[in-house]
Amino acid sequence: MMREQTKRVFRIVIVAGYFYLALPMILFCLGWCKWYIGIPVAVIVAGGMALCIKEHWDRTLKLELMFRKQDAWKVVGIVVLIMMWVALSGVGGLMWQNSDHWWRNEIYELLVTEKWPVTATFTSDTGTDGRGMVYYIGFWLPAAAIGKFFGIAAGYVAQYVWAVFGICVFYALICLWRKKVMVWPLFVIVFFSGLDVVGALISQSWEIHIFSDLHMEAWAEHFQYSSMTTQLFWVFNQAIPVWLACALLFFCEKPKNMIYLWSLVMLTSTFPFVGMLPFVIYYMISRVHWRNDYTKAAQIMRDCWKHWASLQNMLAGFAILLISGLYFMSNDALLGSVSFLKNNALGILLVLAAIILLIGVMLGLFWCVAAIALHWPKVLKYSVCMCGIVFVVMRIGHLAYCDWQTPLFWWLNLTVFYVLEAGVYLICLYPVLKRNKLFWMTSILLYIIPLIIIGNSCDFCMRASIPALLRVMFWCIQVIDQKWGQIRTYLLVGLMVIGAVTPLHEIKRSYSNTRVQYENYVVEPERIYFGGNFSGSTDTLFWKYVAK
Repeated sequence: MMREQTKRVFRIVIVAGYFYLALPMILFCLGWCKWYIGIPVAVIVAGGMALCIKEHWDRTLKLELMFRKQDAWKVVGIVVLIMMWVALSGVGGLMWQNSDHWWRNEIYELLVTEKWPVTATFTSDTGTDGRGMVYYIGFWLPAAAIGKFFGIAAGYVAQYVWAVFGICVFYALICLWRKKVMVWPLFVIVFFSGLDVVGALISQSWEIHIFSDLHMEAWAEHFQYSSMTTQLFWVFNQAIPVWLACALLFFCEKPKNMIYLWSLVMLTSTFPFVGMLPFVIYYMISRVHWRNDYTKAAQIMRDCWKHWASLQNMLAGFAILLISGLYFMSNDALLGSVSFLKNNALGILLVLAAIILLIGVMLGLFWCVAAIALHWPKVLKYSVCMCGIVFVVMRIGHLAYCDWQTPLFWWLNLTVFYVLEAGVYLICLYPVLKRNKLFWMTSILLYIIPLIIIGNSCDFCMRASIPALLRVMFWCIQVIDQKWGQIRTYLLVGLMVIGAVTPLHEIKRSYSNTRVQYENYVVEPERIYFGGNFSGSTDTLFWKYVAK
């Protein structure tokens, strides 16, 4: 009886999770692409979702969810707490919103009021300029579809419900992973953060008040990792889908589904999509039953093909990556740094060359992660470490030509940032996880991610780090659950209490601003159409050959 109940719960959660991730892509295909492209790809996406669910339907479960009648009240309490958390974030406009919401509100309203795909033509002295919305819009598409039928206000409510639904499914996966319904991990999620308060005190950039309205994570001038609450309060559209996708990946996903699962994140969470790739590769390797001889590349590739080759991975996954990739290639911010992506004969050839180069980079990343995931010769592992060292040297060498900072100061700043935002937790986890190869890979990733700078801000650092930070948070939950009573566990909880100052500031700012008269703003449409991060010219490959 218990096992059948567990299977039913597991199936419901898996269906809900894949539906949540796949629906935005299906709506994008039907609403933004030409019918002879969009309808077949939407069918392929839906078919891939069905195949992924089928992989789990009759699987032998290694978990037994201990659900008792009194746990029903726990479930109610968990849902109420999640609803309060999302309301405080400003999603749906129920409470005061941070300034990032102003742009997101206009994106949502354009998706409701304008015909899909969202484009506009502007006339100037130099002629006409066609502009299209190019952004990670996936989160809003279900709510915008409701808004088109029932009005903008109903769509805002739908945004709130969609966010609560996604977090509830995410938390249900955590309960399945821990094999029981628990409330306390939800508080870990809400208050998990690096030690920003310590960093702010060290930097002496401002006076600290525990219950002030400060945004504390900006203490390190050029680096920033975001707490779970900060992610929800500022970039909910990117955060919630990747939380759910990472929970599926970390806890239960099969290699046959992983490329498909990863591809669904691209339209909703583009930077976290990049940060998720090393984990996808690692789990695709580690969850395959390798034979004894790990050093023969041909044998490894045969086993890879056997366990990874599936319709959902090879057909649906790559169809999603192709459509989403072409869409984002028309973004002005990307074209500004990679100008050859503009539409012309030479540009098409260069795009193909860039795709080949990207495949080469991914293969290189595959072998690097394989060196960690498999028991390969130490020489190869050392070579991976050397690659990381070269990367650091290249970045510092680049900084030598900058006037704003010396390379030594930049490196010291990075190291202090790493220790306070992740290192203190990794040190506490080390005695338990020192033999876990994924632990070492995650530790390295969290040091390398800030080295990658795209544009003029630290957006990549803040968002690409989400999967790795999630993995650290899940380890903290696991250690607290299994090792309670040990000194290192008390130390871990103490560090988390100090880190909780950051989300408390976010919550306090939302609460205090909601108490006074407030208004949730939207920016002007022109700031979306001509904002490089949000739009692009319609004279590109996607708009000419794929979009309606």
